Amino acid sequence: MKPGYMTRLLAVALVGAFGLCLLSGSTVLAGKVQLPAGQAIKVKIDSAQKVSSGSLKQGDKVKISLAEPVVIGGVTIVEAGAPGTATVAEVQKAGKPGKGGMLKLKFEELQGKGSFKPAKGAGIKLDGEAVAKGGNKKIISFILGFGLLIKGGQGQFAAGTVLDAKIKEATMLEN
Repeated sequence: MKPGYMTRLLAVALVGAFGLCLLSGSTVLAGKVQLPAGQAIKVKIDSAQKVSSGSLKQGDKVKISLAEPVVIGGVTIVEAGAPGTATVAEVQKAGKPGKGGMLKLKFEELQGKGSFKPAKGAGIKLDGEAVAKGGNKKIISFILGFGLLIKGGQGQFAAGTVLDAKIKEATMLEN
């Protein structure tokens, strides 16, 4: 045998075993990964909560969750369903005559879910806003002649509505 043959053979065997572990779905990754600032993600409104300009006020918290997993290099870093929060940044209730309401949410934070978690229990800071506007009914209210009695529609997000957000700042996750 040539010198170093056994060392090369052992190296090839280890690389092959590592590859088989990856293909079989075994988790062999350990360490840290960084979520880049500005990465686009999808969040959704918690289905158990009514999110309407008629029932919320500025500063109220709204439950959200991650709609799709965050995947980097083929590895799921944050699983879908990770809980988070948004804050009511601005709200206008629907009014008379036929004036529609408006609701603006500001995305705040997402918790880790899965193998990777933010260091020391910190959250993943989010960036972005979503606006829902209620329908105006001014024309109908004036045509019918009793416009002062008809309210516009509330600005609202239906349960499960999927919205676009971004990672606000680079975040280190560990497993």
